[in-house]
Amino acid sequence: KIIKRVSQSHNDHISIDLLSNYIEEILLYARFHFCSEENLMVLNNYPRSESHKELHNELIRALADMISMYRINKIERDDILSFLVEWFVEHTTKEDMKMAEYLKKQ
Repeated sequence: KIIKRVSQSHNDHISIDLLSNYIEEILLYARFHFCSEENLMVLNNYPRSESHKELHNELIRALADMISMYRINKIERDDILSFLVEWFVEHTTKEDMKMAEYLKKQ
């Protein structure tokens, strides 16, 4: 839903400050979600937990960097949106599905 808000922000002509807040909200939510997911991996002895956690860390770093760059007008909203959509689709359909399959077997 938050990514959708960022996507629709172009049509709504919202301020840079509000868009920055939406992106910051995604970052905060991602941190919360990843922490919860990592707890689930530990509780279930997921064998790929370290590499999966590193992917989370890379995504958080990249998003934080993009937020900083957006705030100083070094990148556009569409650059962030493309990153978010790719991250959401790629990470959830590939890496998270590997974990889901493992958990189903447990």
